[in-house]
Amino acid sequence: MATVKTIKPAGDGDYSTLALWEDAVDGESSAAQWAECYTGGNLGAVEFSGWSATPTADNYPKIYVAEGNSHNGDITAGAYISSTAPIQTSVDYLRVDGIRVRCTSSSAKAMNFLPSNTAKDSRVDNCIVHGQFQYGIYIGQAATGTTSVNYITNNIIVIDGSLSSNPSGMYLYGTDASSGTTTIYVYNNTIYVDDPGTLNNYGIRFLNVASCTLDITVENNIVIGAVQSSGGSITYCYNQLAYHTGSDNTSDDFGGTNNQLNERANHVWQDAASYNFNLKSNSVARNFGKTIAAVTLDILGISRPQPEGGSYDMGALEYYVKPEIKYGVTPTFSIPSSIVSAHEYVTDALIEGPTGQECQLIYPVSKNSVCPNCVYN
Repeated sequence: MATVKTIKPAGDGDYSTLALWEDAVDGESSAAQWAECYTGGNLGAVEFSGWSATPTADNYPKIYVAEGNSHNGDITAGAYISSTAPIQTSVDYLRVDGIRVRCTSSSAKAMNFLPSNTAKDSRVDNCIVHGQFQYGIYIGQAATGTTSVNYITNNIIVIDGSLSSNPSGMYLYGTDASSGTTTIYVYNNTIYVDDPGTLNNYGIRFLNVASCTLDITVENNIVIGAVQSSGGSITYCYNQLAYHTGSDNTSDDFGGTNNQLNERANHVWQDAASYNFNLKSNSVARNFGKTIAAVTLDILGISRPQPEGGSYDMGALEYYVKPEIKYGVTPTFSIPSSIVSAHEYVTDALIEGPTGQECQLIYPVSKNSVCPNCVYN
């Protein structure tokens, strides 16, 4: 069982920053150390390194948002980290869930899973990554002979297109010089390039230049750049730098029935310029996704798919219509006479049948104030 500690920047928690928590738990005998994160201030940058315990699939470190402290799809809300290098990890199996990550350096990696060449079986789910960065989520494998499976699901990534670093929302990586296989699943992410300048931007880039194998599956994602007022930059949804060995399970030219090309933000989201990435009711991304067994909820915990349409939506947010509640209206209903008759019949049968019992009702003994000790029969 995991050991859970609360991280409350405003105080009253086990720790006030993620760095203090990591320093305290990296020497524990179990790697199942979880940080439950709350709002109230900056959680602070954290670097996972020097852990005494070896993480496994059943005992792993995790940082996640506490219930009631979610970003709810808002880039200004929820439990958050703001730093020039928000998350770095040299520890395998790390999970990051529901945290808002704001990077403040145009040359940095907002979530860096490769400072020491390994991100074995790590995953990022339900997070928002925004600010200034060169790479939003930097994940893969460069350790010799390692086999790894990574997941990146239901994340919102906002790229600052004005930067001179050609930023990428995700960078999927494999450069192991020996045998080894890195498998990365990229499901239902929303990536938006805000304020594009004159340089190109990238939603998802991948690289494999050694003798290892990189297998990637990219499905149900949305990558769109804002409309430029001037300049000549391009937003590349999916970009291959180099590819040595492996399989790419997604069409890299985004052709075919299930890949949409050259759509604009106003055909997809309610208001991307204001960072509202909820789908429009007539969005081209509605009911257009593929059913994915590993993803049954969206970034807000809404079930996939929704009854309307019956198919998965693309991106991090599933289109959801809240049930209408009419205040001041008392619901009414009537019980059919046939049900009343059936109930009476069954009740009578229970009383008159073997379950019935003849009883005698005895009134309590009455007393007279004139003679309180007398008993009257």
